Amino acid sequence: MLPSERCFSRGKSIRSLVLRCEAVVTGMSEDHVRPLGDDVTPAADGLVMSSSDAVEFPGVGLDDVLRKMPAAVVVVEARSRRFVYRNARARQLSEQQLGRSISAELGDDWEIFDPDGRRYRMEEWPLIRSITTGEVVVDEEYFNIRPDGSRLIVRSSSWPVYGKDGEIVAGVVVVSDITQERRTEEQIAYHARLADIVEDAVIGTDAEFRLTVWNHGAERLYGYAASEVLGRDAREVATYTGDTSRIQLESQLLRTDRARSEITASRKDGTSVEVELISVAVRGELGEIIGYLGVHRDVTDRKRAEEELRASRRQIETILESITDLLHRRRPPVPLLRQRPSATSPESAET
Repeated sequence: MLPSERCFSRGKSIRSLVLRCEAVVTGMSEDHVRPLGDDVTPAADGLVMSSSDAVEFPGVGLDDVLRKMPAAVVVVEARSRRFVYRNARARQLSEQQLGRSISAELGDDWEIFDPDGRRYRMEEWPLIRSITTGEVVVDEEYFNIRPDGSRLIVRSSSWPVYGKDGEIVAGVVVVSDITQERRTEEQIAYHARLADIVEDAVIGTDAEFRLTVWNHGAERLYGYAASEVLGRDAREVATYTGDTSRIQLESQLLRTDRARSEITASRKDGTSVEVELISVAVRGELGEIIGYLGVHRDVTDRKRAEEELRASRRQIETILESITDLLHRRRPPVPLLRQRPSATSPESAET
């Protein structure tokens, strides 16, 4: 067993290393999770470790602690570059995602690429920088190429581990697969671009009706910039004339997950606008409502045209009724026509 491997097998050094790994994965401040004893002290942002640190924890080994971590954890000895430790997630990431097993030592047969597509030189790898220069790398992103040609995007943090005499004895790297996270961000950005192309107002909220989406169409319709309204209660921003329409809209959304209504809303400058509103409830994987998405369309001109048409029809009907009344009043009486006697009548015979 290598001296450095013995350092990682049991004791306070293990506990400090594990907590340091947990700090990277969970995003917690290391000061809140890493208790330092008299014989475990920080040095140049690394950890000072030696075989004398060993304190036994019966039945508990490093793999027991790190096995369920959601990130890959790898420890490499600095001098030989041999892998001292790799947890189950590291093996899974290598074998299932990249189609290869982890070799006995760190070699240049791995390929990693910068997000811009440039291939890293080996000396640029986060772990290599940590064990050669003592650099602490935090949340550096790069990608590997899967066997099918797709990208495995990861976020990596690494740091050196120092011996008692101050030399770097090992390096630790924690790698998280963020491929799905990046895909989700790209989809959100894509839909955000689509929302800005749409002329109508596209407005989204969380389950508590706090605004989360406010496109350019919404800015034009209501007069508020996105920076003014995001995070605010939607009912404070797009106020409706009377509470009835709002209550009916929200009630319909909760009952059917969809609602369509025409409302009179108030703009930032206090003017009124007629709005046709179509809203849907957005549900999560467990069926719970996680937000609402709505399309708001300015129908003021349409409503004005409809009202003008109705007014025109009423005017025409009034005119027709007036003409009819006038004709009835001015119609001359119809004279009674006297019937001519027939040739055989008595009056005809007398003549």
